[in-house]
Amino acid sequence: MKLRHLCLFLLAILFASATGQNEDELHIPVENDNQFPPDNHSELDGNTIEGSGAGAIDLPDEVTTLPAVPLIEDVQVTSLNEDEQATTVKGDFICPNPCTCNTEGGSNNFVVDCSGSGLKEFPTPLDSKTTTLNVQNNMIEHIPKEVSALKNLKVLNAKNNSIMELALGSISELPELTNLNLANNRLVEYPTDLKNAFGLIKLEELDLGENDMRTASIILYHFTTINLGVQSNLN
Repeated sequence: MKLRHLCLFLLAILFASATGQNEDELHIPVENDNQFPPDNHSELDGNTIEGSGAGAIDLPDEVTTLPAVPLIEDVQVTSLNEDEQATTVKGDFICPNPCTCNTEGGSNNFVVDCSGSGLKEFPTPLDSKTTTLNVQNNMIEHIPKEVSALKNLKVLNAKNNSIMELALGSISELPELTNLNLANNRLVEYPTDLKNAFGLIKLEELDLGENDMRTASIILYHFTTINLGVQSNLN
C-alpha cells in the first residue's frame, strides 16, 4: 500500500514539474509592422517621408534641372572670313588685308597695293620681300619704324594721306629705296628722319609737294639725284 502511495506521489511531482516548465517557457515577441517602412504610403503628409526611426525627411520644394550638355555634332565652329583674317598667303608671300598682292616681272618684284582701302594705320604685317608698296588715298597719319624692316623696298607711294610725321629710323633705313612719294599730306616741316638719311644712297625721286613745309631747301645737298616735287613750297 505504501509503495502505491509513493508511486502516486512521484507521479504528482513529475506532473507538477512538467506543468511549471510549460509556463516558464521563453516568450518570443512578434515583430509588429512598425519595424519596417509601411507598404502603403497613403499616410504620407505633404512633403515628408517616414523613415525607420530616423525621423521625417523633408523633400526639396523645387528640383533644379541642369541644362543638357550639347553633343559634339550640335556645336557649330565659327571660322573667320577673309575680311576678318589678319593676312593671306600668296604663294610664298604674306599679304596683309585688305591689300592685294602680286608679282610683276618675276618673283623678285613683289607689289603690295593698299591704295584706297580706308586705312588709318600702316598695313601690317608686311612681307620683307616687298619691293613696291602703294598706300596712297588713305587716312594714314604716321609712318612707323617697322617700315625699316623692308630692306628690299624700292618704291613707297604714300601720297594723299594725313601723314604728319615719320618715325625716326623708318624711311631712312631703306637702302634700296629709289622712289618716295609723300605728296599731299600734312607735313609742316621737312621730316627729321630724312634730314640725316645718308643711307638712302639709291633714292632718285622724292615728292613732298602739296604739304605746308617751309624749310626743305636746307637738306637738298644730302641727295645726288632728286626730282623734288617740293619746289613750290620753298621760300
